[in-house]
Amino acid sequence: ARRLLSIRTLKNVPQKVYDASIWIIISSFFYDWAILFMILAFLSIYFYAPKSIKNWLIPLVAFLTIGLIAGSWLVLTNRVDFLQEHYVFSVSSEINLSSFWLSQLKLNLYIAFVILATLFALINLTRFGHGRIISIRLISAFLIIAIFITLIKTSEEFFPVVLTFFPTAVILARYIEIFKRKKGKEILLYASVILPFLVFVSEWILK
Repeated sequence: ARRLLSIRTLKNVPQKVYDASIWIIISSFFYDWAILFMILAFLSIYFYAPKSIKNWLIPLVAFLTIGLIAGSWLVLTNRVDFLQEHYVFSVSSEINLSSFWLSQLKLNLYIAFVILATLFALINLTRFGHGRIISIRLISAFLIIAIFITLIKTSEEFFPVVLTFFPTAVILARYIEIFKRKKGKEILLYASVILPFLVFVSEWILK
C-alpha cells in the first residue's frame, strides 16, 4: 500500500505499480485471499495515471513474471498441484450471527469503530487537499477489502483483522490532522487510547 500511495508524486509510476503488484502476488502465496488487494493496483492507476495504456498492463506483466518463475519452480520441485490446492478461497462457516460472532465483543466493536471512522473521514473529504483526497480514497478501498476478508474468514482459528490495522491507523491520522482546534485533537487521541482498555475491561467483566 505504501508503494501505491507514493504514486501521487507521479514519478516512476510503472515501477511502483509493478513492485506493488509483485509483492501482492507473492503475499497471496501465503494467504490466498490477499490476491484481492490487486484491486488496489488498478485503483491506483485509475486515480493517478489512467491515460497511459502501458500502466494498465503492468499488473498483468507482474502476474506473468511471477507465474513463469513460480511455474518453473513448481515443475522442478514436482508440486504442480500447489496452485490448485492453495487458491481455494474458502469462507468461514461462522460468518453468520452465530454464538462465535456474538461472543467476539472486541472484534465487533472494533469493526464498528473502524466503519464509523472511515465514514466520518469520507464525509469530511473536502477538508483535505486534492492529493490527500485521492490517498484517502485508496486507503478506504484497502480498508474495505480488509474488512471483507475479516468478515468472511474470521473464525476460532483465523483472525485476519490484522489486515485492517494499517489502513485504520492512516485514516485516523489523516482525520486528526483536519482538526484545527487543539482540544478536538486531544479528545480523539485520548479516545483512541482509552477505548481499547474499556473494551478489554468490559469483555473481562462479562466473562
